[in-house]
Amino acid sequence: NQPFDPLYTEFYLTRSREQSQFLDANIDPGMQECLRFDRPKLDDIFAKSKDMAMKHGDSRVAVLTCGPISLINDTILKSNKWSGGGVTFDCHHELFDF
Repeated sequence: NQPFDPLYTEFYLTRSREQSQFLDANIDPGMQECLRFDRPKLDDIFAKSKDMAMKHGDSRVAVLTCGPISLINDTILKSNKWSGGGVTFDCHHELFDF
């Protein structure tokens, strides 16, 4: 799972957890390199993804998101905002609302 791989993933756990809860939640940061413990910085992610796509000559980037409607809406808006200049972000989503 390297940023330049054809399939690069990051998973964000936005609810803060104590390290003592990791075992019960089956979380092992050492084994799950793509796990992040904060909110995604969407503009940073899209900027980096667009730059990588352009460097590799890719014209389409798949964006897969799941979470609450606010995250999905933000991701769709950012997909549209960052599409252009030869790169299109195709956003696919699934709603998880707790």
